[in-house]
Amino acid sequence: MTFTAKLALVLMLTATFMALEAKTPHNENPLYGSCKDRPCSRHNASSACGSDCECFFKNKRGKVVRMNSKTNQNQTGLCKLVI
Repeated sequence: MTFTAKLALVLMLTATFMALEAKTPHNENPLYGSCKDRPCSRHNASSACGSDCECFFKNKRGKVVRMNSKTNQNQTGLCKLVI
């Protein structure tokens, strides 16, 4: 393969990569909208949030923490993407 052919191949691959990257921004995740800020509680966290999200709430100190089995059963929170 000649130098010109190699250069053309590299330029075509670069252009293809740049075109694909322009269509799919780094900060957009198509799964994010499916669970974003959906209300959840300790009892319905898995069904409300799905497999890619988890239920989070603000504790007494104002820190956002993941809901678990020790969380107060009346506590509510919001689903957030965790992948």
